Amino acid sequence: MSTPLPRYAEHAMDLRDTAFRLAEALEGDVQVRDPAALAALLRATTIALCKSILELMDATAAAGEGPAVEALRKALAGQDESARALAEAAQKLLGLQRD
Repeated sequence: MSTPLPRYAEHAMDLRDTAFRLAEALEGDVQVRDPAALAALLRATTIALCKSILELMDATAAAGEGPAVEALRKALAGQDESARALAEAAQKLLGLQRD
């Protein structure tokens, strides 16, 4: 007997599906006529990703200790740093577009 997905897992799957749809929409020879809009979309996406990663990091605290849990925490911390750097770069790009 299978158990239903917890609500947070359903949201994660929705986020995953949305990310794949966005990637498909941007795939190929997409002409970006408004770089500011793309930068704003990138920034908003990475901020949402950062928040999700931080929540996942909090959730791993309940998983206890051990090498697998520690590896997951380190991986999530690395992903959080990357997402934050991407959001900051998008913010700088937005600033350049306004100048």
